[in-house]
Amino acid sequence: MLLGFFSLYIIAVASQTIIPKWDAGIISSTGEFYFNVQWSNEIASVNIIPFRTLFLYLQANPNIDNWSSLSMVNIFGNMFVFTPIGIFVPLLYRRVRSLKKISVVALAVTCFIEITQLFIGRSTDIDDVILNTIGVMIGYGMFVFIKRKINRRLKGNKKVWG
Repeated sequence: MLLGFFSLYIIAVASQTIIPKWDAGIISSTGEFYFNVQWSNEIASVNIIPFRTLFLYLQANPNIDNWSSLSMVNIFGNMFVFTPIGIFVPLLYRRVRSLKKISVVALAVTCFIEITQLFIGRSTDIDDVILNTIGVMIGYGMFVFIKRKINRRLKGNKKVWG
């Protein structure tokens, strides 16, 4: 069941990050079904300078209403969308229960997404890699904290759960 939830989560993240935009429906005048996939040969934007986008988010932008709110949604959204990876991966895979191993998973997943976005016409940003990785680490911290609490409750201070 846990693997099923994780699979749904991965599909949801992929649909928002690496799967091209698509549209499907029925043309009302003809009744014909249509399905369009939008691939792009152009790169939307690329940022390889660490913290550049983050600093821009933290600066005021008079041209956009609610800039600070939009910036915070983007920053925290990038982090917390990836928090479940830090929880699910160590729960599902015992060999990935160390900080070093989950860090490698975090970097691999987030770099894969950003590199893939280069080829489908979406924005690519090193700051997304940083924020996504922080999100995975937050999830891993939650996993470790909860694991310790459960172990203490079940058998005093004896290690019961992995």
